[in-house]
Amino acid sequence: MLPSLIRKASCAAALSLVGLLGADASAADLLQKGSHLRIKFDKDIAEEIKLDGEGVAFPGLVVVLINGDFMGIYIGVDHISVKGSAHHDTLRVDENLFIRGNLTVKTGAGDDAVYLSGFFGKNVKVSLGAGRDLLWEGTDPLLIVGSCTIKAGAGNDVIDIRQDIAILGKLSIDLGKGNPAFNTMVGLTEHEVEIGKTLSVRLSRQGDQDLVLEDVSAPKLVVRGGNGDNHVNLAPGNNVFGDISITKVETIDLP
Repeated sequence: MLPSLIRKASCAAALSLVGLLGADASAADLLQKGSHLRIKFDKDIAEEIKLDGEGVAFPGLVVVLINGDFMGIYIGVDHISVKGSAHHDTLRVDENLFIRGNLTVKTGAGDDAVYLSGFFGKNVKVSLGAGRDLLWEGTDPLLIVGSCTIKAGAGNDVIDIRQDIAILGKLSIDLGKGNPAFNTMVGLTEHEVEIGKTLSVRLSRQGDQDLVLEDVSAPKLVVRGGNGDNHVNLAPGNNVFGDISITKVETIDLP
């Protein structure tokens, strides 16, 4: 999977970009400065924002929809940053989105949902806020040339990823403080996940934890548990790790 995705990305990257087209969206919500598109959720109402490549995987082309309404086409975008609000917001990143640079997402204090897919030429960083947040994708592939960092907040967060993923760098997941009243889960299941460097998972500091990996490959797996009753399940599928380091975990299921 990884070589074919890289070939696809390389061919598409050869296309040139010209011009800039944006609809009359609120400058406080959507603002492109040079090659950087900044997106901020509305502070007064909950929103669903979708970033779409319009089915063409054209480098730097971003179609923005808010609550299903077309808000503009932005061309020449190399970096995207998204900032959430205190409401229950949703961010959807389409598989056709092709960005040469970074994606940075910081959700707010609400119970938010983030769905990631597409191509990113550098790094992806997701910081989940204090609410009960969900990071999930069920079908569309994700390719990251750099590294991916996912950091959960203080709430009962769920990271349940079910998609083909190729990351040439590291994948780091930190469940944060957690909530001792709930079981917070982390899952990379049902599809192939290929990590070029280390897969690192830091389970939350409080509460019980379940980590399930299926068909995941990486040169090194590092898992560190917290204070609760932690469980790591490596039995499903065909996981391949060159080196495994698991500490502060009560139960480990091996193939």
